Amino acid sequence: METRLDEILSLILPHSAVLPSRPSDAMRREMGVTDHSDTFYDVPLTLILPVGEEELSIRGEAHRIKKDGDTYTLEEEILLDRKVEWETWRERCTLRGKMLALALMYTKKTDRITLILSVYAEGTLEQSRFVLEKQRLAQSLSPYAAKILSLSPLWTKAAPTVEFPYDSLRQGQKELIRSVWDAVKYKNGLYACAPTGIGKTFAVLYPAMKALQSEKAEQIFYASPKNTLKMQAAAAVEALQSVRTIRTLVLSAKYALCPEKQEECEKEICPYYEDFFKKLPDALSFLAAFSCITEKELLAAAEHFHLCPFALAKKMIPYCQVIIGDYNHVFDPSRKVFPPNKNAVLLVDEAHNLPQRIRENNTVWLHPSDFDYFFRDPDRPSAMLKEHFSALLTLFAKIDQKRNSEKNYFSFDAPEEAGKAVKELIPKVAFLLRDGFGVLKEETRKKSRDLFGKLKKFDLLYNAFNENFATVFPPEGGIKIYPVNPAPIIEKEKENWLSSVFFSATLLPEEYYFKMLGGKEEDRFLVLPSPFPRDNLFIGLCDVDVSFSQRFATAPKICSIIHTAVSAKEGNYMVFLPSFEYLQLVSQEYKRRFLRDRVLIQEKVMTRKKRQDFLSAFEKNRSGTLVGFCVMGGIFSEGVDLKGDSLSGEIIVGTGFPPPSPEAESECAAFYKKEMDGKSFAYTLPGWSRVLQAAGRVIRSEEDRGFLILCDTRFCTESAKDLFPEHWEGAELLERDRDLKEKLERFWQ
Repeated sequence: METRLDEILSLILPHSAVLPSRPSDAMRREMGVTDHSDTFYDVPLTLILPVGEEELSIRGEAHRIKKDGDTYTLEEEILLDRKVEWETWRERCTLRGKMLALALMYTKKTDRITLILSVYAEGTLEQSRFVLEKQRLAQSLSPYAAKILSLSPLWTKAAPTVEFPYDSLRQGQKELIRSVWDAVKYKNGLYACAPTGIGKTFAVLYPAMKALQSEKAEQIFYASPKNTLKMQAAAAVEALQSVRTIRTLVLSAKYALCPEKQEECEKEICPYYEDFFKKLPDALSFLAAFSCITEKELLAAAEHFHLCPFALAKKMIPYCQVIIGDYNHVFDPSRKVFPPNKNAVLLVDEAHNLPQRIRENNTVWLHPSDFDYFFRDPDRPSAMLKEHFSALLTLFAKIDQKRNSEKNYFSFDAPEEAGKAVKELIPKVAFLLRDGFGVLKEETRKKSRDLFGKLKKFDLLYNAFNENFATVFPPEGGIKIYPVNPAPIIEKEKENWLSSVFFSATLLPEEYYFKMLGGKEEDRFLVLPSPFPRDNLFIGLCDVDVSFSQRFATAPKICSIIHTAVSAKEGNYMVFLPSFEYLQLVSQEYKRRFLRDRVLIQEKVMTRKKRQDFLSAFEKNRSGTLVGFCVMGGIFSEGVDLKGDSLSGEIIVGTGFPPPSPEAESECAAFYKKEMDGKSFAYTLPGWSRVLQAAGRVIRSEEDRGFLILCDTRFCTESAKDLFPEHWEGAELLERDRDLKEKLERFWQ
């Protein structure tokens, strides 16, 4: 068993985990500190403690070691802002020095050593000197050793016993397993388009867990965009072990875990942060008894020890071999919880969602309405802040005037004027939150906190602004920093890992996702064929102009195609349309014309219960015809698993291109600047990805049969057919409704 000294100290002493910094070389020289030839810096040392039949290795680094003949002097250096802080840190820094001194004695086989604690504070240097003897030092450290040994379950790791739980591998599964293993072995990236039915969760986790077993990797982080996928991954981790020896942690969102259900965390007044570090070791030991730690276990520990469950989950990360969390836990700088680890494997599920999530996490929009509350609030704190808003509000007015006169909606120049105004405003809002005028009323505190968070994010992104960002001037007003190209952000994160594996059933088109996900020359892109019989899916193409200007005119034709398709066989069907406005137009026209068919319509905002009820209607309906109208790229176009008779076919209307916007136009221009097809990267390829995601709902198992009808003139072009997946090669052009009816009747026979 192995751990780090500073980690041990943060557990056995009730204090913050952050150690004081160290003085610079210039500061040492200013204080008259000199070295001779036998002075060594940052010397790695290991202290061994017996734990039953095993040993616990505690690794640390001594700041300075001086050798004078056969005698050694170990020096610990501490840099503080004020001398009074030394009382806070004395016990911890002294204990650190003594444990390193004992490790040095064992290493050098000496019985005596000198320990110096050098404290730099307020321009002065004060030193404490100890002459330590091995036997007496070991005795004095025995109470701390007992505490450390009581925590040994945290570092106890039985050898993983990873076994594939099925007798045979599915088509494509073996190749995916081998590819993931090679990516880990050679420390490369892998991009895998693995269609539904291959069993990609098992195929990706199995070789990664084998890497744990063979000690090629220390940890696995499994990033997913949805909670349901997290629990599926956790179940797969358990199923892949003949004996559950791998400790798994499933991370939930902070709000979901918060006992107080607070959207914003205020540690200073939260009762669950009281004596946090003092109670932390016992809480971690409690969790160490579970092989899989989920929201249930975290909440139980939080209730028992009265600790913040989210903070407790973060502290548990070093003691788990598999951590399953959200994209934000890896890729969002403000919510990142997993530290860089060159010995860990990153697995990214449903990776087609990641570029858009990166864009959302790295976008900030300052709007005049962000400041409205402070003009309505009569309290003195708001009145004092209002005078500091003038620079930004004046800028917003200038932007509106320029945008309206020049029709300029974006720029690739950093927003210097806004950046300066925001930087000057941040300390004013911080002062209000920290020192305010008496106790702020709850609404003022919340609005101030929201504004502070937005200003800090704007400042962060302004400082990071480069050729991969654009300044956008939305028609609605204000100013936005927007990442036109998320690839460099992902590429930089990849450098923190031993290996990164991005996988999805719809990671197509290949060119688009390889670039958007930060692919490098040494990385591999793997496209696996669908494991399902091709004859089980009928694909038809209908040449109908559904461009924006023709949608109203062609809505009756679309309704006729839908009715013809669903009339070939009683069953459940889904219709996907490119926008809610078009969905309303077509669905209302369909309801008016075809009264017998039962119709469900996706709403813009749906509660979890409404979503469940929508899908349950498909699972329960076994008579008559049910037609569900949904939006492409929405909540029902992915992650929906309606097998067998639950879904018999789909009609997809439109290519899914995002509507024109300043953001999309800035993306288009940015890629053209790099001599790439900007229109494809901003419109065509993201739209095509939406089509593939929606189309993936039809065939979910080897027994499933169903149809896919694509309605749009653009689907019938050769350029579109070049983007078709391999198993769509038999797509048939249907020129008349009669052709559609005859083909489907023959298919169902």
